[in-house]
Amino acid sequence: MESLRRSIEEMNRRAARYGRRVRYAFNPFVACGETDDAAMARAQRLLTPEEPDADVRKMMSRVGPAMKAGCIGRPEKVREQLMKYHEMGIELFLLKFVPTVEEVRMIRDQIIDPLRRPMRQRAAPAVAAAV
Repeated sequence: MESLRRSIEEMNRRAARYGRRVRYAFNPFVACGETDDAAMARAQRLLTPEEPDADVRKMMSRVGPAMKAGCIGRPEKVREQLMKYHEMGIELFLLKFVPTVEEVRMIRDQIIDPLRRPMRQRAAPAVAAAV
């Protein structure tokens, strides 16, 4: 996370020299559970198809890097991690998850909805300052 913070700060300095502002997006894999271990087990279960011809290595090569963002765990932990990224300057989150109806509802109810108010409150001063 510190490496990402330094990269964002450096890019902001470079852009500022030219009177520009860079906006950032991030694409973490998100999974929730009662505990961190339960969330990881759930993610692995959802990502590992039971079909005998499934290419698990190919799937993990696509999703694996996004799983390192620290957004797998109890909902509070995932929200805290996303807020840390937001505080670094990331404005847009393109959440990766297994798109089942249950997962969509859980992420909406336990991650997205609770984060909307704090992110709007923190963004409001930045928008006002830019005007």
